[in-house]
Amino acid sequence: MVANRPDPRAAADLRDLLAALDRLRIAAARRRGKVRLSLVDLQALTGIPKSSLANYLAGRTAMPADVLDRLVLALGVPPAEAGAWAAAWERLTVPPAGPVPRQLPPPPGLLVGRDETVAELRAALAEPWALCLLEGSGGIGKSALALHVAHLEAGRFDGGCLYADLAGAGDEHDIGVVQGRFLRALGVTSAPAAPEERTALLRTVTADRRVLVVLDNAAAAAQVRPLLPAGRACATVVASRRALVDLDRTAAVAVALLSDDAARELLTRLVGAGRVAADESAATGIVAACGGLALALRIVGARIAARPAVPLREFAQRLADQRRRLDELEVGELSVRSSLRVSYRGLTTDSASAARVLRLAAEPDWEDFTARSCAALMAVTPREAGRALDQLVDAHLLEAGGEGRYRFHDMVRLFAREVAAEAGPDDAAAPDRLVAALVSTAATAHGQLFPHDPPVYDGDAPHGPAAWPADDVTAWRWFDQELPNLVAVARQHLAARRSLAEVRDLATAVVRFTQSAGYVAEQEEFGRLAVEAAELLGDKPGVARSLMILAVAMLRCDRTAAGIDLLRQALAVQIELDHLPGQAACLNNLGNALRDAGDLDGAVESLSESLALRRRLGDRHKVASTLDNIALVRRRMGAFEAALVYHRQALAINRELGDRRREALMLTNFAETLVHAGRPEEAAERAREAVALAGFVGNTYGEGLALAVLGHASAALDRPREAAAHWRRALPLLAGRDPSAHAAVAETLSRRD
Repeated sequence: MVANRPDPRAAADLRDLLAALDRLRIAAARRRGKVRLSLVDLQALTGIPKSSLANYLAGRTAMPADVLDRLVLALGVPPAEAGAWAAAWERLTVPPAGPVPRQLPPPPGLLVGRDETVAELRAALAEPWALCLLEGSGGIGKSALALHVAHLEAGRFDGGCLYADLAGAGDEHDIGVVQGRFLRALGVTSAPAAPEERTALLRTVTADRRVLVVLDNAAAAAQVRPLLPAGRACATVVASRRALVDLDRTAAVAVALLSDDAARELLTRLVGAGRVAADESAATGIVAACGGLALALRIVGARIAARPAVPLREFAQRLADQRRRLDELEVGELSVRSSLRVSYRGLTTDSASAARVLRLAAEPDWEDFTARSCAALMAVTPREAGRALDQLVDAHLLEAGGEGRYRFHDMVRLFAREVAAEAGPDDAAAPDRLVAALVSTAATAHGQLFPHDPPVYDGDAPHGPAAWPADDVTAWRWFDQELPNLVAVARQHLAARRSLAEVRDLATAVVRFTQSAGYVAEQEEFGRLAVEAAELLGDKPGVARSLMILAVAMLRCDRTAAGIDLLRQALAVQIELDHLPGQAACLNNLGNALRDAGDLDGAVESLSESLALRRRLGDRHKVASTLDNIALVRRRMGAFEAALVYHRQALAINRELGDRRREALMLTNFAETLVHAGRPEEAAERAREAVALAGFVGNTYGEGLALAVLGHASAALDRPREAAAHWRRALPLLAGRDPSAHAAVAETLSRRD
């Protein structure tokens, strides 16, 4: 070596060698009368793109051997000395031969119900430069799945298997420490101090190897990128509680909750088939309480196995108590609560609004919910609420369903209620804001769907958002989707003795929909809740209205005597209050009840009184309804022609008013009377009109009623196959809504079969 030329053999590490190259670059520049050779100059001398040269000389990218040769020769190193530079490069970047690293922790002892996911992950790992993300909530089984598959695939990675637990959503992990550990495992004795240089060196070392990297509990893509191997034959598995949408992965595998069958199999293998067989019911309860969460099943399985004398039913009873469920799901270092707290702490660091919506949205007893509902809870816009909810979804603390709906896993809901209690009153007015928003939206939806049938409230009617729901389809869908939640929230508020007026008004706003859609059980519960709320408020008019809501539900499920008793109670209150519209409504419903009880004369008398009151009040929409009800009594009396006259009068008024939903029901009633009158052709025509109209307005229950009548008309026309087809179409539309109508159609079909 020439004395004034850098000696690569003296370089202790890669940084020294790059510094020696820089001195060569300066010496070459001076020979050309320059202070320094630019990247453009070097590109001209070597033919290597200047962008690549910048990365090579900064140590960001591994420099191929042929590039190093061209560079040192261009900088004036004689060919005889170029070999020394190549040897130094190999010494500092290529690790000496040593043991192949096998850092994977032991595989899980049990893995059930994951065959499809295992196959999917193994196929993904066969791709070049595979980077596979396993995502799912804490405790769902991501780590076990990653290790199971890694051990299955380890044999084809002769360059080694590297593993790191990145500590999930906890404090930021020192990625440099992990890089250093990986480099030492791969034989590099001296790792650069600069993060970029360590990253470049890790890529260099893995470029020509087959290495499998498993990164568990990754909290962010920024943790993962510096640890990725560079070789085409390398593969990486990342397990994370978060979606890591900014990670450029080759495959993303969502780890699902265990199915009931898989959960039962896991429990059986943990505690023994004999104990499960001895109490199948308790085992079913335990599986249900764990909600498909693998960690919960492993914990409860370990606790059961350690207590052979304790019957399964005792564990099932403990888990059934939601107040102590998370307490029961702890054993040793395993804890569902602790697992969820890791996710929650990461959330509070990233987004205070997401943490707040987690606490607030867990309080209502709803099945699922929307950003609009959460906006009412939080007193923010739906857009702001939606952003917070999406952050919870990305953190796997919330499940996203279709049509913008969200739901909690039971464990997450219980945990969120705990942290809400720990945090103290976050927003005491939030529950009241929610129920007020639900009442106002229900009132708006009612007005959209039933403009001719305004409900009666105490005081001013609640007003919903002026622009929403803006059409019939949206309003009907809102009622259909939210009805279980409306019942649950009303029940919860009544139990807490808060927002009682809103509970009462919610029943009033919802009842017309429940009647039209055939939700009998829901109407009954709303009626009971509203009666109790009105009684607690000392609200006599509210009690009378609520009694009638409950009574009509009783009539729809064939509890006629109870319905009649309630209607008479309601009528007595309305007479005491001298409220004529309320009296007319009670008399109308009482007439229907007496008809169903077989008291046809009493029915005619009540309906006639109702008709007179409604004519006196000038309520033509209600007049049409009562006329149609009188037609049904006349039909029961066998006075078919008189019944048809009433039907035509009712239908004419209704069409004049333009109530398409009520028209579908009136056409169905008309068609049924025509069947009884021996006019099946005309009956079929009216029934088809009813089917089409009910379908048009989105009333599947009304469509089912019309199809049932169309089936009877077809049978009267001696078209048995056609009749059976109509009845079969009707059955699923009536199921779960109108037990009486569904049973009648099912019985008719069974007789025909």
